[in-house]
Amino acid sequence: MYRNLYQQKAFVCRIVLAIGLTAAYGRADAQVKPLKITGGGMPDGISLIPLTPVPHPTTGNATELGRYTGLGFFQILNFTGPLTAKFSSAPDVAFVAANGDKLVMTYGVVANGAAQPGQVTLTPNADGSFSAVFVAEFNPVLAKCTGRFASVTSGSLIMIAMSSPFFIVGTNSTPFTYVWQGEGVLVYGNAAGLKARPRQPDPSRVNVNALRAQLQRVAAVRQARPATRAR
Repeated sequence: MYRNLYQQKAFVCRIVLAIGLTAAYGRADAQVKPLKITGGGMPDGISLIPLTPVPHPTTGNATELGRYTGLGFFQILNFTGPLTAKFSSAPDVAFVAANGDKLVMTYGVVANGAAQPGQVTLTPNADGSFSAVFVAEFNPVLAKCTGRFASVTSGSLIMIAMSSPFFIVGTNSTPFTYVWQGEGVLVYGNAAGLKARPRQPDPSRVNVNALRAQLQRVAAVRQARPATRAR
């Protein structure tokens, strides 16, 4: 009897061990990693004509990337009010790590997984200029990701960008600086059944005051540059 009981316990232990190993390997097939991005750039301006792409360079820091440089293309899709519009990338934005690895993403592109197009809201300033807040969902372009990002299978982050004041001249804006901050996840490997997209854009997760302070620091640096050159 004791021998049979011992054999049954050993059999159960082997099954538990097998289940544990299977689960461990299953988890190893898919890794969900947090992705946080901060940074900004200085485009030459944006076109107010829908479906007219304009480039916007960017630099900053991000988890999984470290220090990055990049280039994206922005386009307005359509206006939804006097001071609001929908936008998307055209076609994408590439974040390039120091060693050349690329994380390429679209923003506001529903065909690539975004829940909805990006949303931009303008705020008039007393001097006739405008300030803009952009909110969009970013999603990876799997075929263009390289290096450490070649095994990315899905992901999503919500990015919020704030602009310095700019003027509208004809159908274009004057050049401005922007800062942005985003948070989400990347999924690597077999991601079957995993939901990587935040349910809805949540601007409250981004410290807007920190973005404003960063814009002020950028403006101060730009104003100081001419004096530095003069020396």
